[in-house]
Amino acid sequence: PAPQGGNGFAIGKYELAVGEYNNFCRATGQCQPQGGDTAMPVTGITIQSAEAYLSWLTETTGKRYRLPTDSEWVHAANAAGNPGSSGDNNCRVVSAGSIQKGHSLLRVNTGSDNAWGLYNHVGNAQEWTRAGGSLTARGGSFTDPLSNCEVALSRPHSGAADEATGFRVARDLD
Repeated sequence: PAPQGGNGFAIGKYELAVGEYNNFCRATGQCQPQGGDTAMPVTGITIQSAEAYLSWLTETTGKRYRLPTDSEWVHAANAAGNPGSSGDNNCRVVSAGSIQKGHSLLRVNTGSDNAWGLYNHVGNAQEWTRAGGSLTARGGSFTDPLSNCEVALSRPHSGAADEATGFRVARDLD
């Protein structure tokens, strides 16, 4: 995809998975590998740890990886105006005072993809993006009510570790 007025870019099909992050931890010794299902989105890390992962990936592959910009993320999530929303996003649904959906994170490949192949761009883990010099979280998470969980959901983020925030990788196309 290419945002209007910008160069082409590539964006990860999935949120970064625990297994991918664990490869970085084992290769560099900069972090402890996370336990549990390696197909879950990596959360509970700081933005500094995410940036360290992206630097390592850049060094390892020879391609420059980074967080997507806010406009790139929105462009890809909207899939050129055709979000292809599956209706099966992992957002909070409460009925009669009981949580029916959105109990916890789901695997990165859960659900249906949008028209450009992105999975879980709405719900599951909200995703870090860069907007100018600011850090934002996009798309909502499993803790957000279904009525608010959408591509347009954007909130400032401090970069602190939390259970609901992850990221996907982006890179410029040469």
